[in-house]
Amino acid sequence: MNNLDKTEIKRLQNWAVFGLIILNLIAFVFVSDKIYFRLDMTQGKKYSISKPTVELLKKLDNEMIIEYYYNDKFKAHTEMAPIVQYVEDILNEYERASKKHLNVLVKELSYDNPNDAEKIADLEGVGINPVPLQERQKAEERTSLGFSGIIIKYKGENKVIPVIFNDIAFEYTLDAEINKLIEKESNKIGLVFALNDKDYNQEYQYVNYLLSNEFGNPVMIESGKPIPNEVSALVIIGGNNISDYDTYQIDQFLLNNGKAFIALGGVNVILTQGMPFGIPSDSKLIDLLSSYGIKINTDIVGDNDSYTPYMEKIQNMFLKEHRYPIWPKINSNNFSKKHAAVDGMTSLNLFWPSSITVDEKIKKQTDVLFHTTENAFSLKEQYQLTLDAYMYPMQKAEGALDIGCAFEGKINSYFSDKVLPSGEGIDETTQNNKLESGNAKIVVVANDYFLNDNFLSQDQEGRFFLLNSLDWLTKDNSLIQIRNKGKFNRPLYKAGNEMQLSKRKNFIIVFSTVIIPIIFILLACLAFVFRHMKNESFKRKIEEKK
Repeated sequence: MNNLDKTEIKRLQNWAVFGLIILNLIAFVFVSDKIYFRLDMTQGKKYSISKPTVELLKKLDNEMIIEYYYNDKFKAHTEMAPIVQYVEDILNEYERASKKHLNVLVKELSYDNPNDAEKIADLEGVGINPVPLQERQKAEERTSLGFSGIIIKYKGENKVIPVIFNDIAFEYTLDAEINKLIEKESNKIGLVFALNDKDYNQEYQYVNYLLSNEFGNPVMIESGKPIPNEVSALVIIGGNNISDYDTYQIDQFLLNNGKAFIALGGVNVILTQGMPFGIPSDSKLIDLLSSYGIKINTDIVGDNDSYTPYMEKIQNMFLKEHRYPIWPKINSNNFSKKHAAVDGMTSLNLFWPSSITVDEKIKKQTDVLFHTTENAFSLKEQYQLTLDAYMYPMQKAEGALDIGCAFEGKINSYFSDKVLPSGEGIDETTQNNKLESGNAKIVVVANDYFLNDNFLSQDQEGRFFLLNSLDWLTKDNSLIQIRNKGKFNRPLYKAGNEMQLSKRKNFIIVFSTVIIPIIFILLACLAFVFRHMKNESFKRKIEEKK
């Protein structure tokens, strides 16, 4: 009887343990559905949304729908397939973080499916158009049509991201469009284009594209016209045709908590039949900035250690590199480590830039954004810009030269002791209401050529710098870090110049392809020798025992 009782008790205990396991599994599933967390070990937390995104989603007070559409050819493409998965993963993170206010729809369509034809036509109507995708398979190159885009719906309004072909800055792009729907009010950019020898519509369209995509179409401000009240920040390119009236308008705009991104060189570089020559700038904008304490020098900066070589075509096939140090390249070591406008930047190509000198009176309110290496020099008065001038000897170094800076603080009016210029809207009332001082935020780059289409369209870092600067001027700085997601440059950070960089690259190549195999061969030889010695020793011991 006792044995029977013990058997029954043991059986009941086993069933109890089994029941507790089942209850724990049910509880785990229930709790895990309510409490979500993940551990993202990727560089830059690529597969997790950032804190600013979570804070943005908390502002939702109505249902938002994000629809992601792509076609089967896009997903079948080797390089595009990971993009589809990445976008889906990130959108799921948005949905979880929104606390039920956001719903995500992911839909794959096909041109081969008649049922999808109407929907594809609708997508093309809102701007999600296919583009050719090329892929080589078994020595055969194939081209197919693929599309990938997003529609965001909120309170009866729609925003469209027509093209998603990489993961770089995807979270930022999505946040920017969501923010436009939530906040309604957007920062309006005023554009002052002041380069007499350049055509904005022909040579600076990439700037226009970037500004339009982020802030809406910029307001073109013509010389002699007042700055509209709707403008919250200025982008000023060049300074050739800035009049006294224009200078006054910019001055008063900045004093009234104004914000401006100014790209202006101290030397006007003019190309005549492909031959560049320089003329010192007499821009009134340079005088305006100098009165604030930011002096753009009438020089051209070169860097013996870090520069972008000039590429010459030979017989329309081969490219030849020419040493051209007056196209300095800012490397990762020479960016400010604390300013948001250059956060995460690893390089920036500049073309015939000038140097900047910051007055002692504003140094505490000014951050130098980037500078050259210590082996830099400046051309004054005589501007040798031809290739032949830099083929052989290195120029005498002057030390590191500052090229870009950011200022935030109080400034005094340039016109405090001057008679106001005549122009539209300037009268006695204007004189009485003239601001004598005020707070401003300004980013100054002593170079306008880097914004030219020929350069900016090829330089991702240059585009990031422009947009980061405008974000610092007009938006929440915390969003800047999101733009760098998906951008994984791994430069040799300790390299101080191009020569060191080249040497270290060569060392890494030699070490990985030659030295490491030799080490393994030597280790294998040593292992063989030790094994042979061990076997010989073992044989001797056996013979001694015999």
